[in-house]
Amino acid sequence: MLSSKVILLGAVLMLAGCAHYEWMKPAGDPSTFGVDSYNCKQSSMGSAPPVFQTYGAMPPPRPPVHTRCFNDGYREVCKTVVEGGPYVPPPRTVDLNAANREDMYQACMGAQGWVYQRVDE
Repeated sequence: MLSSKVILLGAVLMLAGCAHYEWMKPAGDPSTFGVDSYNCKQSSMGSAPPVFQTYGAMPPPRPPVHTRCFNDGYREVCKTVVEGGPYVPPPRTVDLNAANREDMYQACMGAQGWVYQRVDE
């Protein structure tokens, strides 16, 4: 009984992982996808060009350096210590128009008769 449940669960998981999304053209010629997609990408890029914004703190100032010297018998010994500073995450750059461009692309493809739908294998 247990093995049949395991097999059923495995089959369900395999079927769930086989679905993906594709552009389909229910009415019309699906071979025009490349041309339609290219034209829509060009149009959306022209209407919503990339606008980059960098977020994040500036690099921290140079950490303090201390040199301490002491006598060790007949000689003087100096040690230099570099103190660590707080962790500062690296800045990240974001395209502020990426979502707008994607919305315009999808609207353009929809206007051309394309539908973005789930395909089960």
